[in-house]
Amino acid sequence: MKPVCLLVASVLLLVGSSKEPQKLDTDDPIKYAERVKVLVYEMDRAIQKQPSSAETEGAVVLEELEVYKNNPVGDYEATYAQLLQKCQDLVTAAKRKDASKVSRIRGEMKALADKLPGTVTLPDRDDASSDPDS
Repeated sequence: MKPVCLLVASVLLLVGSSKEPQKLDTDDPIKYAERVKVLVYEMDRAIQKQPSSAETEGAVVLEELEVYKNNPVGDYEATYAQLLQKCQDLVTAAKRKDASKVSRIRGEMKALADKLPGTVTLPDRDDASSDPDS
C-alpha cells in the first residue's frame, strides 16, 4: 500500500509543479506594462552590448509575451499582440544571423513598448552594478 501512496504523491507533485504562465500578483495594467517595458529595454540593451545574445534575450521576452493574455493588459491588447509578433520576428532573425533585421526590430519593439502606460527607468550602464544607496 505504501508504494501506491508514494506513486500517487509523486504524480500529484509532478502535475502540480508543471510550468504554468506567470501571472502578476496585481490586476494593475500599468504594473504589467512596466514589467514588459523593462523586459524590452533590458533585451535591447543586452543585444546592443552583445549582438550574439539576440536569440537568447529575445526568447526571454518572447516567453513573457506569449502569455500576455493571462495578465492585465487594459486597453493595450493590440499593442501586446504586435509586440509578440515583433519578438517572434526578432528571434527568427537572430537564428538566421540577420543583424540588420534584428536591429530594426529592436527599434520597433521599443517604439511599441513606449505606447504602453507607465514609466521605466533603467540604471545607466556604468552604474548598473553599483549600489544606489552607497
